[in-house]
Amino acid sequence: MNKNMFVFTSLVLSAGVVFAESETEERETFGKWRIGVGAAFNCGVSANLRARQLPAPSMYAIPFGSTKQDALNRALSHQFDGGGYVADDGRRVEGLPGDVTENWKLPVSTYRGNGHFDVPNAYEEVIGSTFANDYRDGSDSGMQYGISLELSRELWIHDEKDEHRWGVDFAAAFSYFFRRNFYNASGIYTRTDSVRNGNIVTPIDDCSAMGEYDPAAVGYPGETATDFPVGGMYGHGNASTPYFYAPALNWSAIGTPYDAGGPVGAVSSSYAYNANGDYRELEMLFMVRPWYEITDWWRVFAQIGLGVSWGKFESSFSTSSGYSCSEDFAQWDCYGVAGLGTAFRYKRFDISIDVLGRFLRDDFAVDGRNLKGTIDRANWGFRVMLGYSF
Repeated sequence: MNKNMFVFTSLVLSAGVVFAESETEERETFGKWRIGVGAAFNCGVSANLRARQLPAPSMYAIPFGSTKQDALNRALSHQFDGGGYVADDGRRVEGLPGDVTENWKLPVSTYRGNGHFDVPNAYEEVIGSTFANDYRDGSDSGMQYGISLELSRELWIHDEKDEHRWGVDFAAAFSYFFRRNFYNASGIYTRTDSVRNGNIVTPIDDCSAMGEYDPAAVGYPGETATDFPVGGMYGHGNASTPYFYAPALNWSAIGTPYDAGGPVGAVSSSYAYNANGDYRELEMLFMVRPWYEITDWWRVFAQIGLGVSWGKFESSFSTSSGYSCSEDFAQWDCYGVAGLGTAFRYKRFDISIDVLGRFLRDDFAVDGRNLKGTIDRANWGFRVMLGYSF
């Protein structure tokens, strides 16, 4: 062998040894463990929520603060609208029997003539209500953004000296997803009340009590026709009246109060409201991952396993009437996962992209004071991750 051939042979053998050593080193240093971190995206998340019909008070004004029962109670105690009343004297006047009183006043406007009064006590009552919830705007978000951290371990490999290797890994991933203003809605809540404006009427019929108000009957000492009525009221209304012969009203003349009814009208009250909510989710994945290397730098894989997640929905609700409330809802879920992916490797680093489908998921239930409905959790998502093998 001449000198040149010896040199050439030596160079070829040296290059082969170096290549073999580098290839062996690459095979050995590309370790069984891999840690990855990257961006994660949940797709298809939606909120199917509606505001409850809140107990809204009526906004109409009740005259004298009277309900129907209040008006009846006043009538039974002989207290009437307009300042009218019939009360005991607290004394007995000579010549007057005990079934009469001089301590009474009745408004002139309630006198119907011939000694007859119809004395009212007004009331208002709600006889029916309808409610309307008019959404002016609503928006649901369909994407959640997050971050994912994964640790994987090679379980089994087929003939790692082959160019096209394949094997199985086990992967455990932890992901956090969030979405601000995930749910937004605004609207107007309206209550319409059918309101009856009625009267409890007490009939009083006593011609003798009204005799003194007939100018022809005036003749008692110190009395003139212009003394009566006083201040728009019949009756002196004073148990210690200076008039010895004040008009006396028979207790037996006071009839039983009755409901005279009244017209029915509609009164509406409304207020605007705003609702919004944030949704976040923590997810843990445990997957078996079969893989196949197309080249020593390109790998494709499938994955199947179990997912466990904890979701939390934080809502706030406010109205133009000053009412506000915040509520939180949390729920666990367990489901299956399956997906496909690919990875591109450079030395010990790689970039992977995988798509995950979730099945047998439960909806997130929201049943609160102000909002009710469901949140559809993501049935699929994808990740883009940077990995390091050791």
